[in-house]
Amino acid sequence: MNRNRNRLVIVGIFVLFLVPLLAAITLERAGYEPENTVNRGLLVDPPVPLPLAERVLLDGQAAAEQTRGRWTLLHLIRQAGCDAACQARVTELRQVHIAAGRYQNEVQVLLVSETPDEALLSGIYERFLMLANPAAAREPEVALLDTAITAAAARSGAATDNWSALDGTTFIVDPEGNLMLRYAPGYNPSDLNKDLKKLLKWSGR
Repeated sequence: MNRNRNRLVIVGIFVLFLVPLLAAITLERAGYEPENTVNRGLLVDPPVPLPLAERVLLDGQAAAEQTRGRWTLLHLIRQAGCDAACQARVTELRQVHIAAGRYQNEVQVLLVSETPDEALLSGIYERFLMLANPAAAREPEVALLDTAITAAAARSGAATDNWSALDGTTFIVDPEGNLMLRYAPGYNPSDLNKDLKKLLKWSGR
């Protein structure tokens, strides 16, 4: 009787440890990853340095100085002005920044636009940083930024490296100034919000 009971205990322990192990192997082979380890943005691999050394924001501040040491949400506006869809998207970016709560000072939103409508965009959110990057300009620093953006798009699996086709794209830039995650036009802002919160937590900010 005792021998049978001991066997049942051994079998029970074996099942207790074997079933979770088999489940983990099955999930791993199926490509499953736990929710808290999955980034929703598209990884830029390897990351691309953002060349802002010679750039000046619309408010006259040095772009590199303003972005250094903070997480930056870089949003591309490749159109004249900012139409209704554009305004809806930047409004969502405002909400993502507000949702950062006590970490707001560790995060900023940089709008890189063909022809920025400063009054309109500032009216949506006064904390937006804005940078003009006209496609027709011949300045080397404009070309450098274009090259970095298209490289980051390519390294994160974009179907095109056409700058104009990237209208509405958002990148997360790390505090060292590297483009690291891309969110294609039409992305869910909650995905951006969740990734940003994880990055802030992991970086200890």
